[in-house]
Amino acid sequence: MTEDEVVARINAFIEEAGSRAITDWYVGVASDVEQNLFNEHHVDREKDKWICFEVTGAWGARRVERYYQTAGFDGRTMDRNRWNRVDERYRAAGCDGANDNNERSAVYVYAFLKSEYTVPDSGGANQVFSDFSDRG
Repeated sequence: MTEDEVVARINAFIEEAGSRAITDWYVGVASDVEQNLFNEHHVDREKDKWICFEVTGAWGARRVERYYQTAGFDGRTMDRNRWNRVDERYRAAGCDGANDNNERSAVYVYAFLKSEYTVPDSGGANQVFSDFSDRG
């Protein structure tokens, strides 16, 4: 799907879900939806309100994520320059890849209505990025 199609579908889903405050929603990207949405965020596939779409290209997925986060939705993102610096440091350290949330194959955009048992931010990726940021 194109970025515009995904935004339109997510907007329609949120409106159908009861149009709660945007801060009640989390929007993210993933290459492995199963891992991110259901394992890291603890979204219940049967009980929770969630939606997921594949976007054409990882940067397209990031732009959709950024669109929602700029509008005030919850989520975590990283700009292109910071992403490249993290990738370079992982490679320099001898690693084969980066955290799942930052792989260039993260082409899925998902949104879910936060609840008392979902985990909006697993924290692991943010810790890695702050560790790298502290080093220059």
